[in-house]
Amino acid sequence: MEHHYGVKFDKRLMHKPVREVAENSTVRTVAKKTCETRKMLSDLGNGNKRRTIAVIGVDGAYVPIRPDHKDRKGKRGKGYWREAKGIRVYAIADKRIHHIPSWHQIQNADTLKKCPDGILEMGIVPKDMARVCVCADGAEWIWNRVVKVFPDAKMVLDYYHCSEHLHRFANVYFGEDDERRLGWLKDAKAPLNPSLIAPLTPSSV
Repeated sequence: MEHHYGVKFDKRLMHKPVREVAENSTVRTVAKKTCETRKMLSDLGNGNKRRTIAVIGVDGAYVPIRPDHKDRKGKRGKGYWREAKGIRVYAIADKRIHHIPSWHQIQNADTLKKCPDGILEMGIVPKDMARVCVCADGAEWIWNRVVKVFPDAKMVLDYYHCSEHLHRFANVYFGEDDERRLGWLKDAKAPLNPSLIAPLTPSSV
C-alpha cells in the first residue's frame, strides 16, 4: 500500500482489514474466471487429444492462533491451535504444476464439504477439458463428497498419509522388532515412491 499508493499502515491498523478480507473470502473469491481456466487448459493441452490432468487436493493443517488483547496494550495471552482446512486445484503438464485456485482457512469439515460443489458450479474444472484426480488423506467424507460432484474422478491417497498409515500398522504388527518392522516398511513404501528404489547396477541386473 505504501509503495504503490503512498498510504502507510501500522501493524495494528493493518491487522483489521486483513482479518476482514480473510473472514469474508471463499473459494469463489480467489478462483479464476471460467474463461481463464479454459484458456489455460487449452494452452497446456497444446492440441493433445487427451484431456489435461486437473488435480484437486484436499487437506488440513493445524495453525497457531494468538488471541487478541482487548485494549492491545497488555500481553495477548497463551496461544492455541486451530485446524485450517482447504482445497487446491492445479493442472499437471510437462512435469510441472500449473496453479488454478487455492483456498485455505480455519473451518470445519461441514463448511469444506461445500467447496467441491462450488468448484463444479463455477466451472473451475471443466469436465470436457480436464481429467480429474482427487488427492487426499483417505477420509471417507472427502471421497464421498467429491465422487458425487466428480463421479469419474480418480481417487489417490497421497504418499505421506499412506506412509503414515503404513507406519501405524507396522508398529502394531511388529511391535518392538525394529529390524523386521523397518525392513517391511522399506519394501512397502518403495513401490509408492520411486525415489526410494535403488537404481539398478550391472551386478543386480
